[in-house]
Amino acid sequence: MAAAATPPREVRVTQIQPGIEWEKVLNNLHSIPTSEGARSAWYMVLHDLLPTNTRLNRIGLVETVDCTLCGEKDIKVHELTECGVGEETWEWTRIWLEVIHRTDRRRISSGWLLGPSFRLWPRQRHLATLWILANLVFYLLHNRRTRWKNYQEKKRWETVGNYVEIL
Repeated sequence: MAAAATPPREVRVTQIQPGIEWEKVLNNLHSIPTSEGARSAWYMVLHDLLPTNTRLNRIGLVETVDCTLCGEKDIKVHELTECGVGEETWEWTRIWLEVIHRTDRRRISSGWLLGPSFRLWPRQRHLATLWILANLVFYLLHNRRTRWKNYQEKKRWETVGNYVEIL
């Protein structure tokens, strides 16, 4: 009975980013005609679950908030649209969205990746845009994990190489 009397808690991300229309964002997320992998990758971005240095620093796992690739502050916008492969891929995607929507690419903001609270007409164009953005996020996150695995593999082989030299 006590549980029934207490109101449900607000989701953490809605408290962190109150300016976003979360009902539209979640409707968009669940209406995407794409794979579960792409949908879950975008869910991670929307709910700020990416292991960026800013987030890892906040929970005490790393000492710096700077990006390991370029030295700028490592936040999710930076990781997806401004650093490494993300910048080139985001610009390419914006060009295609510019063609699809017959608009100027400057009107397509990175906010579309971080909180897609837009509603486009017709529905087919809306779903196509959501599909493109979800798969872009999936590609960027997969590419990031691949870079991390390659980095770990390189470190492991360097360690093995140093061990062999000692013998």
